[in-house]
Amino acid sequence: MSLSPIFTCSTSDLYTLAALLGGEMLLGLPDPFPGWLHEEIVAAMQKSQQHLTERGWLAPHPGGGVTMDVLPAALVGAMVQPQSVFLFTISEGSQPPQQQTFYLRPPLTVHLQAVGEDWQLSPLEAAEILPRIEKAWALQGQKAGRGERLEFPQAALERGWAAREQGEAAVLEALRADWLSAAQARLLARLLSGAVRRSAVVALRRRGEGWETDGLAMLAGPAGLWKLRALTRSLEERVEAQPLSASALRADLRALVTRFLPAEVA
Repeated sequence: MSLSPIFTCSTSDLYTLAALLGGEMLLGLPDPFPGWLHEEIVAAMQKSQQHLTERGWLAPHPGGGVTMDVLPAALVGAMVQPQSVFLFTISEGSQPPQQQTFYLRPPLTVHLQAVGEDWQLSPLEAAEILPRIEKAWALQGQKAGRGERLEFPQAALERGWAAREQGEAAVLEALRADWLSAAQARLLARLLSGAVRRSAVVALRRRGEGWETDGLAMLAGPAGLWKLRALTRSLEERVEAQPLSASALRADLRALVTRFLPAEVA
C-alpha cells in the first residue's frame, strides 16, 4: 500500500476499479464511455486494468482474477456503496464550475475532486464536510439580499446565467421566453448579471433500494445573498429565489448537511 492516503486516477481507471468491486455507477461522475459500443468499453477497461497493474494498484491473483491494493479498494469501495453523498459545485466569475463530492460509508469518508483531467480521492473526517463548504461559500461578511421572492423555470436560470457576462440587458433579453412579469424579469436579470458566485449542494441518503435527496443553492453578488431552492410544479422544474442573510443561509446549510449525515457520524 502507498504511504500517501491520496489516490489519483483517470475517469476510466476509476470506473474500472468500481466495476471490479461490483459497482455499476458512481454518483457525481460523468460517464467516461458515452455512446460507446460494448466492445469498445470492454477494450477501454482492459487497457485501464493493465495501466492500474503497471502502477501497482492491481496484481494478478494466483487463482485467477486480480487483487486490489487496500488504498483504492477502501476509497473506491466507499464510492461504490455509500450511505450518504454530498455533491458540491461552485461557479465564480467566468471560471468553469468546480465540483467536489463527499462519499460517506462509516467509518470512512472520501473526498473526490478533479485535478486537471484526473480525479483525486482522499480520506476525510466527516466533521470537515460542513466547514469546507462554508469556507467555499464565503458567507462571512456577505450582506443579505433585498427584494421580493421570485419563482421561475429552471431553464430561465440557465439561460440568464449563460448570458450574464454580456450584461444586464443581455440577461433580460434571454429571459423574454419565460413568461415572467416585467418586474420579476428585471430583478432576476439584476441578480444574475451581478452575481459573482453561484454554489449548490445536493445531498443524497440511501433509503432501502432508493435515495432520499434534497439540496440548497445560493447566489452572491452586489445584490446580496439569495437562497435558491428547486421545486416542481405541473411537471415543470422550477426555482425559488429568496433573499436571505448570511447567518440564516449558514443555518440552512448546516441543517441540510446534518440531516443527511449517517447516524454513526451525525
